[in-house]
Amino acid sequence: MAVRFAQRIGLFALVAVCMSVGCDGRIVEVPPGPSDRGEPGDDDAAVALDVGAVSDSGQPSEDSGSAPDAEGSDAGFALDGSEAPDSGVSDSGLIDSGSVDVGFPDAGFADAGFADVGFRDSGVTPDSGPRPDGGVATSGCGTSRPSGLRTLNINVGGTMRSYVLNVPSGYTGNTPLSLVLGFHGQGWQASAFQSSVPDLERSAAGAAIFVYPQGLDSGSGTAWSVNASSRDTALVDALIGEIERTYCIDGNRVFAFGRSYGALFANVLACVRPSVLRGVAVMMGGGPFQFTCNQATSWWGEHSQDDGTVPYSWGTQTRDLMRRLDGCGTQTVPANRPECVEYQGCTNGRRVVWCSTNGLGHNPASWADEDIWAFFSRL
Repeated sequence: MAVRFAQRIGLFALVAVCMSVGCDGRIVEVPPGPSDRGEPGDDDAAVALDVGAVSDSGQPSEDSGSAPDAEGSDAGFALDGSEAPDSGVSDSGLIDSGSVDVGFPDAGFADAGFADVGFRDSGVTPDSGPRPDGGVATSGCGTSRPSGLRTLNINVGGTMRSYVLNVPSGYTGNTPLSLVLGFHGQGWQASAFQSSVPDLERSAAGAAIFVYPQGLDSGSGTAWSVNASSRDTALVDALIGEIERTYCIDGNRVFAFGRSYGALFANVLACVRPSVLRGVAVMMGGGPFQFTCNQATSWWGEHSQDDGTVPYSWGTQTRDLMRRLDGCGTQTVPANRPECVEYQGCTNGRRVVWCSTNGLGHNPASWADEDIWAFFSRL
């Protein structure tokens, strides 16, 4: 107890320094979690991350232990401090086919008590329960659409949002494909993130359409909201609806993955869209922090114990939350490679896989992309 009190005192001192001079975009005051490979430890067993709002500094408050707000912070922390934001990468070689207006009402936003969101709820009710097994062909099946890599726009609540769409070559519109949404880290561009995950798209071998939404500038680089209902959850709803309407998608095989800040947002989606998303995969993430998560979809997580940007303990807390919500026990079996375990006894066909790495800092394992697709394929 004395040690934890001392850590909190040190945290307050660091927050004060960071607010005045900055901390180079890195979170250094939260100690790494236990170096476990599967079984929950004393500090991270069955933790519900409903710890409320965060301080203005972008650092966790004393009672919260939560993540910086995804809409940016006064201290300017970048959760992707070790990643190189997109520099000079443009979509100039891509075909821009214009805007898609889905008719969402203007979202002026006044969210429920969270100061930094700047939005009101979009009116979307969180989902409950798993979708039934079996494929569901969407209305886009039977229509002819172009394949290849393109940058498109969609109007969501009066805001034009962009995304990168990658449709596999040989697409015919007659075979329902999986839909995979990928969320970049803070400060990144969607085009650069798409380029950074070639092994994931290659592993899909033409069985999926990939969508990479672009986060909005938060003042500390592009980022995502981590609230249950926001402009970004509205974007996800709009994109899924639009892609299912225009392309041949299996409505029961919609997935999401994210890296760093994108992983924080993907964890939000695992909680608020569990009957829309069949599975979620995260690399170096945590949360949700801004609301109580009462349900979840299948989940895959990978995190390095020496991550100095997004603490490893955030990853293990999310792991235990997803394990508990998916009804899994504490027993594990090996999963795909030595760093990974899968929890047993999950309910409703859910799966939870945890990969504990070390020595990678704030970087994903070289095999993460391949294993994410392998996980999605088994759901």
